[in-house]
Amino acid sequence: MAASRRSWTAADYESQEILHQLGCRDAVARVSRARRGHPLLRAVRAARQIFAPLRHVG
Repeated sequence: MAASRRSWTAADYESQEILHQLGCRDAVARVSRARRGHPLLRAVRAARQIFAPLRHVG
């Protein structure tokens, strides 16, 4: 088993199977890419938490 698939959930395996059934040859890569973190979204969430108290002032 590839290291990238060790933390997969049942839903990830189901997604892979569905992609294979639809004819996707790189199903494992697509599911792995979808599981990767999204650094921009994390940065936006962090900024919201930092600036949230400032919105309620005044």
